Amino acid sequence: MPVWLNSIVGVLLVVFFFGFSVFIHEFGHLLAAVWRGLHVEKFSIGFGHRIWGFKRKGIDFIVGWLPFGGYVALPQLEPNDEPITSDGKLLEQPKPIDKIIVAVAGPLFNLMFAFVLGVILWKAGKPVSPPIESVVVTDIPAQSIDYKNGLRNGDTILSINDHKIKSSDHLLKEYVLAESISLEVERNDEVVAIPKFVPEKDPDFENLAIPPFSFDENYMEQKAIVNKVLLKDKRSNFVDYPAMLSGIQEGDQFIKIEGQDVEFQSEVSKAIKDNDGKKVNFTILRDGKELELSMEPIKIVSHEIGLNFRSFPKIYSVRHAMPAFEAGIRRWDNIVSVNKRPVKTFKELDKILKANKGKTLEFEVERNGENLSFPVEVKYEMYMIGVAWQRHIIYPTPMEQFEAVFSETFKTINALISRKVPVGGLSGPVGISKGIFDSWQYLGIIGVISFIFMINISLAIFNLLPLPVLDGGHIFVAAAELISRRKIPAKVLQPVTLIFILFFFSLMIYVTMKDVKRTGKFFESVQKSTSQEVQFRT
Repeated sequence: MPVWLNSIVGVLLVVFFFGFSVFIHEFGHLLAAVWRGLHVEKFSIGFGHRIWGFKRKGIDFIVGWLPFGGYVALPQLEPNDEPITSDGKLLEQPKPIDKIIVAVAGPLFNLMFAFVLGVILWKAGKPVSPPIESVVVTDIPAQSIDYKNGLRNGDTILSINDHKIKSSDHLLKEYVLAESISLEVERNDEVVAIPKFVPEKDPDFENLAIPPFSFDENYMEQKAIVNKVLLKDKRSNFVDYPAMLSGIQEGDQFIKIEGQDVEFQSEVSKAIKDNDGKKVNFTILRDGKELELSMEPIKIVSHEIGLNFRSFPKIYSVRHAMPAFEAGIRRWDNIVSVNKRPVKTFKELDKILKANKGKTLEFEVERNGENLSFPVEVKYEMYMIGVAWQRHIIYPTPMEQFEAVFSETFKTINALISRKVPVGGLSGPVGISKGIFDSWQYLGIIGVISFIFMINISLAIFNLLPLPVLDGGHIFVAAAELISRRKIPAKVLQPVTLIFILFFFSLMIYVTMKDVKRTGKFFESVQKSTSQEVQFRT
């Protein structure tokens, strides 16, 4: 699929899935309100000026120009002593049980939608990174709290907070969300326990606590089975990939290279790299039959150096085997100058790199109070045949998926309450839209479904919080009225509701500003390609 078409599809998926998640929530409120005999004035997907709509059975169905949200206008749920319609007609007070049913219906429909998505993921399978065999600590700063508590370079992390480490994502989430960290590591064939400590927050990473050290992930080896045959490479004037020209098909398994047995993806990648662009003879297995073919890998030349930034000039990560890593630059180094010229912004660095493609530049970095110099060639070469390898697939049941997301969501809420995670760490409509788009770009439709599954559960839980304006607030008030058998006066509810409306409105603006920053300057990167592309393509 062409890049431009892929991006258009991504945008359409954002609009559809974001809109449908809002629609299904509000549709739940609508059906429950109609069932319980409440007066419904309007059903809106989106906010702002009406761009399309129709009226049926007294309900005005509309689509607003701002697609990030929606609502059902229910006068009888508003904090008034005497609910009235928009044209001034008096309405009867609804029963508390009716209010509770209508309020619960929205989150319930989100959970039902999530269950449907969970079944799809269960049957289709979720592509994920292979299980980790080990996580090895590299470049841990001596001044970090982790080092002071006993963690050392070369340690293999076995478990974190008494749970076997599953992935780098697992490691990161524990640091960000858990109140304290305990580690179990292997050092010189001995198991060493790192007692509980409170990880330090990083002011350059939205004041979140993240691992201060670099680490290598050793994944479980995956069989060399082709998931997708790539067509052309845009970095080499759209040259046809040799795998496509030779007739490689999806599902083919590489079993021999130059007559030598191979089994794993890494063996094929290494053989291609070591052959330095010369023709390679392969044996593949297709439908139980062995086929012989030869391919001459094409050379891909890019002008990346492999640096990622979160907040310039501090380097957030350095990709292995890339020029910066090979030169000796490491995570947490601070860029000072290039060719003796001070560099103060990412734009300055990017401009220098673009003007010096293929040349060797002298990078000066600050590390632990000391300035160091490294020669870095602005050029990276690799050989590819043009296949995307089959990913590791898991088949979690819907309940297993629900359990995982519920656990993570409640950990996030607890971290927010304890101020372990700042409010700015939340994502609003912009961040969610970017998450859908990125899921499509890197993981395809299954990645989008997995992301929307998580969003709908989180949306349900958030809306059930017992706060005014939210569904949970309506449930709390109605339950109090049901127990006391007395209606809470509007003079009590209205000012409280107004305060929370202003609070949530301000929160939305703040979170949106943070999202915009993340999608722009915050995720600046010299490294254009993703680690997923490098890991799963040859």
